[in-house]
Amino acid sequence: MSRKSLPLFSSLLLMFASIPALAAGYSCQSLTNTIHDDIVQYGDTLKDQRLPWMRLDWLKEQLGSSDSSDTSGNENRYEWSCENDRGRLVAQADKNGNLLRVSGEYTSDNGSGLFSTEIPQTRSEQEFNQLLSQISIAPESSLLPPSQPSNAEDIKCRNVIAQIRSDIAQLPASGQIPHFSWMDLSWLQQKLGNGVSTVTYDYVYTWNNYSLFAGVDGSLIELGTAPQGIHPKTLEEAMSSLGHPKKSVSEKIDQITWQCPPGNNSTLTFQTDKDRVLTTVMGRDCGEEGCDMFFAPLAESALKHKFKQQVEKETQSRVEALAAKLRDYNEYYKTAFDSQDQLDNDVAAKIKTYYSSLRQCVPGIYQYALPVLQEFLFNTSVISKQNDGSCPVVTSFTIKQIGKVVLKCEFQPQSLRLFTDQEALAAAQGAANFDSEHPSELQKAVNNECKRYIDGTP
Repeated sequence: MSRKSLPLFSSLLLMFASIPALAAGYSCQSLTNTIHDDIVQYGDTLKDQRLPWMRLDWLKEQLGSSDSSDTSGNENRYEWSCENDRGRLVAQADKNGNLLRVSGEYTSDNGSGLFSTEIPQTRSEQEFNQLLSQISIAPESSLLPPSQPSNAEDIKCRNVIAQIRSDIAQLPASGQIPHFSWMDLSWLQQKLGNGVSTVTYDYVYTWNNYSLFAGVDGSLIELGTAPQGIHPKTLEEAMSSLGHPKKSVSEKIDQITWQCPPGNNSTLTFQTDKDRVLTTVMGRDCGEEGCDMFFAPLAESALKHKFKQQVEKETQSRVEALAAKLRDYNEYYKTAFDSQDQLDNDVAAKIKTYYSSLRQCVPGIYQYALPVLQEFLFNTSVISKQNDGSCPVVTSFTIKQIGKVVLKCEFQPQSLRLFTDQEALAAAQGAANFDSEHPSELQKAVNNECKRYIDGTP
């Protein structure tokens, strides 16, 4: 063996000798945090690492049997959910148990989010020994660093990326997108090579009646009504405000990146969905005067398309429901409101006036509407003078499917204090729903001090 080959031989031996010792006692949460931290720390050099969590048998040893497993094609899928929803890990392996990729969610003191990475495939010990023997007898010339790419390759790479940026700038704002030759992956690979492939995911997270789409392209789309009325601008903000989602679904997005030869910082990235349809192209076109970034969404993943359809359907339903509410409300009270704000303000004002008068048992006739699902219950409450310390109130309203409902109440002084402005606002927002299993103090008062009649029958 020559002197020049000894350092390389020693480095290869040290690479195996320096594999981190298997850490024992990893919790699910700490493991997902570790994987995320390693992905961030090593970046592009992760493919050169041999970390413990890159082995399926080690993951099983640390986390036990997976919560669920699935077999499709030539891959097996394993999933672990951390205690108290503090993380999730998904591992995909081939039929021989070699780990192919990991993805999941992490939650640490510094925040929470998603991670995903391909696992570099390691050589077997036999292959490695063969590699060492080849190195030991290799001539010195084979150990020299490879020659730098020619200037012609640099120019070709720059020209292809510059052309793509120019074509993207000419794309129409809407309508049919013209087809360019670079939209065919095979054409692009002939020009620039295979590129570096990675995998990431589009996600939909659901909390009760609220869902959030988080796309690889950075887009966030809401569906439903967010608890506490929040509108998160980032996924991290949603996780912080709403806690861990009740459910999540994902779609794999394949990503291929090309980097021009050293000396030029131009890059190109393609993203394709599960059907290999080009969804996004982006990159950096660099010349003597600097770099220009470009980005173009060309299509939507199947998951994003389906989610947006749900959003459009719900939006249309809300528009139709608002139109029906405005029509019924204007007809009943002889008003001419044409917006949600006008409607909400008037509903709240009427209920607040009634509750305020009821607290003091002020005699009078009060009309107000209570939102129930997509409709209103138009109430008329008649407050009479106090009688032997109680406040007589008769409330009537009509339910189409049931008939005329009348509540005859004798509220006690301590019950009247429960009709607060806060309760009025909750009623105006349709949040004052009755819970038969866990009744509120106000509900208990109504149950105990009121008698209900339907079409005159108790």
